[in-house]
Amino acid sequence: MGRRLIRLVFFLGFLFTALIVHAQDSCSTACTGVPNQAILAYPQPNVVQLYASDQQLYDRVYQRVLDAVDIYDAPNGNIVDHLDAGFNFVTTQGTVDNWTQINPDQWVLTEQLKQVLPSTYAGVELPAELPYPIAWILVNVVPSTTPGAEPPEGALPLLRYT
Repeated sequence: MGRRLIRLVFFLGFLFTALIVHAQDSCSTACTGVPNQAILAYPQPNVVQLYASDQQLYDRVYQRVLDAVDIYDAPNGNIVDHLDAGFNFVTTQGTVDNWTQINPDQWVLTEQLKQVLPSTYAGVELPAELPYPIAWILVNVVPSTTPGAEPPEGALPLLRYT
């Protein structure tokens, strides 16, 4: 009885392992979303390169919003909107005393802003239709070979904006 139980446990363990490997193998092709043939047929998206325009970059003042900020209809006026804290930037149109205009009839306290230099990063214009979905990586990531799996040992990261 004991040997039969050991054999049964060993057999079930082997079967379970085989099923897991099979599931991962089938998922590695079915779960990627886009067949390899489609990706190989279009190795690079048909896009138009855009370039930064110095005329547009340097004809205005860009400022970063340092924290959550109330937006007023005039200096010392009424609150008309609120901008939560985040990665927020505004294009300023002028100042009066300690107030900065960010849009027509929209003002914030100047102390809540910090002037920044604009980025010359430009990008591409995407066509109206793409043969498959694309994504933009905003942070460096080490990809795995299957959804939810750990990355393979020694895998290289994909760098943001690539």
